Amino acid sequence: MSAILNQFCRSIELKSNTPNTFFESQSLHIETWSIPSHRWEVEYKSNPINGTENQRKMWVFLNSLKSGSVEFDWEIPIHSVPQGSAHSNAMVFQDYNAGVTEFRLLGTLGDNFLIAGDLLKFSNHNKVYMVVEDVSGTNPIVKVNCPLKHAVTSSTIVITRNVAFKMILKPNTQIVSYSRSVGSFSEPFSAQFIEKL
Repeated sequence: MSAILNQFCRSIELKSNTPNTFFESQSLHIETWSIPSHRWEVEYKSNPINGTENQRKMWVFLNSLKSGSVEFDWEIPIHSVPQGSAHSNAMVFQDYNAGVTEFRLLGTLGDNFLIAGDLLKFSNHNKVYMVVEDVSGTNPIVKVNCPLKHAVTSSTIVITRNVAFKMILKPNTQIVSYSRSVGSFSEPFSAQFIEKL
């Protein structure tokens, strides 16, 4: 379903949204509190699309998302493939509660199995996490950018390749438009997507 996004992709801006709140005193001292949550957001723009058939496919796909009420899985180009040597998925070493920001993987995984900036997710929930330190060796510790949304067990698979984001069209975004000037090319399509938590 989301293949058309990758087929005509011109640019993708992947944003990391970590909310916080703060208080500034009259003496200009600032106190900041991090809210233990996180969401990925994407600004998408297509290339100009040649031909009515493909233009309509993109138009229909974007309109079928109904401004946030329809979920879809998306392997985002470049980001969904690790830069480390991860050639297969791994398993969690032991049980971990929701809320932790580090966990161990089971087995000998070699050097640079995952490197800082690689993405992963778990087989038991859809949240995508970013690795914040390189991961190497036997039963290595993995540190991620935000607390786990759900508990994981020792049998949970850690997906390290072709990491698919569960996305929705951002609610209350501008109307999706389809514009075609002279010739057979459309104007670029643009859309904003957010991770469905």
